[in-house]
Amino acid sequence: MHPKLDSLLDALLQPRCLRCMGPARGALVCEACWPELPWNRQACERCAEPLPSPAQTVCRACARRPPPQQHALTAFRYRAPVAGWLQAYKYAHQLEHAATLARALAERISSTGVPRVDCLIPVPLHRSRQRQRGFNQARELAVPISRHLGIPLADGAATRIRRTPKQSLQASRAQRRRNLRGAFRIERDLSGLHVALVDDVITTGATVEELARACVLAGAERVEAWAVARTQARASSSTVAPVVM
Repeated sequence: MHPKLDSLLDALLQPRCLRCMGPARGALVCEACWPELPWNRQACERCAEPLPSPAQTVCRACARRPPPQQHALTAFRYRAPVAGWLQAYKYAHQLEHAATLARALAERISSTGVPRVDCLIPVPLHRSRQRQRGFNQARELAVPISRHLGIPLADGAATRIRRTPKQSLQASRAQRRRNLRGAFRIERDLSGLHVALVDDVITTGATVEELARACVLAGAERVEAWAVARTQARASSSTVAPVVM
């Protein structure tokens, strides 16, 4: 083949950054755009809710009612362009996005110092919803995170035994908690273990809270909640109290 044609084909077939359309080297975004993404570096330590000030470490909701997980962390805030990538991954079956999203979460975890974690538990889907979707988005993220961080994947450690209504941003935190009550069952003894729950998005936190509660009842000593992105609460950030725990 002619060298010029080779060069043209290489340029056409080379993966392009979805943010700037420059060369991306097989990822969603190029290295130049990577730091410009909506990273969630200033957030509540218990639920990963974005916070307005570095002086605040816990949001008012968690200070008033501490969740069962001791720590939560997400790579991003749920904003463009990450929100669009997550929707494409989850609803349009663009599974190639999983590697980049998992890399971002693994890097975020590493940057804070990987805690002692004995196993990763992907947030499970009800079998009927997984059959409908064709895959569990949380598990597809947990597999590369397990590899990146060297933490065993506890496949099948949790099951969703009750199909719950689709959660939405319109549902209140209390409504979501009621929807999810008793939705999970832990299939193994977690006595004394430090576990990390993996999901794609934390919205109000009700899902990871219910699964974390089930893990604690199964004996887990400490529960982490890790996700790619966290939505912003509807309440104004000015209502968040500067509480240190």
